[in-house]
Amino acid sequence: MNNTQKKNIMKMRQNGMTFHEISTALSLSLNTVKSYCHRSGIYPISSESNTVVKKNLFCKQCGQEITQKRSGRTKLFCSNACREEWWKKHQDQIKRKAYYTAQCAYCHQPFTVYGNNHRKYCSHACYINARFHLDKGLAIGVSKSVNTVGTGEEHAANMQD
Repeated sequence: MNNTQKKNIMKMRQNGMTFHEISTALSLSLNTVKSYCHRSGIYPISSESNTVVKKNLFCKQCGQEITQKRSGRTKLFCSNACREEWWKKHQDQIKRKAYYTAQCAYCHQPFTVYGNNHRKYCSHACYINARFHLDKGLAIGVSKSVNTVGTGEEHAANMQD
C-alpha cells in the first residue's frame, strides 16, 4: 500500500465510508483496509446514517438531550456518571430477583441470601463450628441460654484439659 492509498483511505473513512466501500474503490483487500484504519486510529467523523436524535429523549439524571443510535436499546442516561449517580439515589427501584431462603446446616435457623442459592450456613461462625465439628454447647459465637462462649482459643484450651 502506497502513501496515496493511505491518504485516500483516511479521507474516505473520515467521510463515513465503510471498510468494504473503501476496499472496493481502491482495489485493496478488506482486511488490509481494516487493519490499517485500526492501527492508525482512523475512525469515521460523520456517520449521520448511524445516529439519529429521537424526540423527547432526555437523561434521567441531568436532563440533557440524548443522541440515540438507530439500533440497540434506548438510552436512559447521557453518560456512565449520570447513570451511576441516578442508581445511587434510587436504590429502591433496583429489581433484585435473586433472593433465596435457606436453612442453616449447623444451627437450623432460616436465613435469606442474595445471589447464591447453594449457601449452606447463615454465618461464618456456623461454618467454622460445622467445619471443625464443634459441639453446639461449646460452639464459637453460638449462645447458650444466657451466656455466649467467646473465642476459639478458649474452646481449644477447654479441649486440652
